[in-house]
Amino acid sequence: MDRKKYRYRYRVTVLVIMIAAGIFFSMKAVSLIFYTSLLIECFGALIVDRPKG
Repeated sequence: MDRKKYRYRYRVTVLVIMIAAGIFFSMKAVSLIFYTSLLIECFGALIVDRPKG
């Protein structure tokens, strides 16, 4: 019985961590996508503007 309780607690803890990580990473992902698109635009402009040869 004690083991079952422990297992349940472990599962709940994992679930909470997963939810928290999901929220954190979704927020991070939004900023990451934003910064990545900015970087791509900057590098794209550099590559396009660079004279050939």
